[in-house]
Formats: sequence, C-alpha cells, structure tokens
Amino acid sequence: VFSFLARSYLESRNVILNLNGNMVGSLKVSEYHPFTYYFLVNLERGGNIFKLIADDCIRDIDRIISENKLCISLLFNNITIIPLEKVQDKILFSEGWYLKAKEDDYRWMGNYSRSIVYVNDSINAIIYMNTTTYNEPKIVSLYVNGIKIDQFRVFPQKNEVYSLSLIHI
Repeated sequence: VFSFLARSYLESRNVILNLNGNMVGSLKVSEYHPFTYYFLVNLERGGNIFKLIADDCIRDIDRIISENKLCISLLFNNITIIPLEKVQDKILFSEGWYLKAKEDDYRWMGNYSRSIVYVNDSINAIIYMNTTTYNEPKIVSLYVNGIKIDQFRVFPQKNEVYSLSLIHI
C-alpha cells in the first residue's frame, strides 16, 4: 500500500498517481485539511518510480525571490510503503472522506469516496454501515472492485443501518 498525507495549496486539485509509467489512481486533494491517502499498488523487484501529477500550480508572488520561478501545488508528508500484512482486515479511508468528527465516531464524505480493504483469501463478508445524509435524501451506489453491487437511499437526520452480504469478495 502506497500512503501519503497531502494538502492542496489555496484550492482543491486533481492529482494522478503513476507507478513505473502506468496510471494506478487519481484523487482530488482538498485545500482545507491535510488527509492521508492510500493506494493499493504492486511493486516490482528493484527500483520503482512513483510520479504524482497535479493539474496545475500557483505562483506565489509574495514568496518569489529574484529569479525564482517557484510554482506551488501540493504539500506532501509521511510518504510511506505499508506491507499488506500490516493492513490486513482493516479499512483504509483512501479518498473522498473528511477527517473523523471529533465529537463522534463518524466521517462525512463528498459525492465520491474510496476505501481499501485487504484480505488474504476470498471470504464471505457483510458490509455494515450506519449512515445519514446532511440536507436532502441521497442515492448511494456501492461498488466492490469496480463492479456495482447495490444501490440504496439515505435520508437526512435519520441514522440508518445498511448491511449487505457479499459472497467471496
């Protein structure tokens, strides 16, 4: 798992992640709070080249010294490779999630999110979510490994428990 903490400079930015010349993911990085992102990647033996490509950058006039052409887009920290054994059977909130709310044990998401769950063998599993929406009813589509497996409606100010049994994920 390739992991990093990122925050965008002054405005949200789209970022593409390439590994050894192949696109392995994309994400939108927020300008408000740094967030840790996770990508499941297959590393080759020997050297591996990660390339992060932002859709633009901003010249910060106040920070430019003489002929410096500094153009800022993203702040990165804690760039890490995590062995799969360390994240087995854990949920990694990878993209589209806000930081955990301090007063409760929940996370808001935007209109798209991605999470990673790594298991060694195919298993029977139940996806369990206690969910609500902020202002108006929303339709949620649930995908596993890129395949749409269900769709359901979530209502505001009403906690709903949703569960779905998966056979051999």
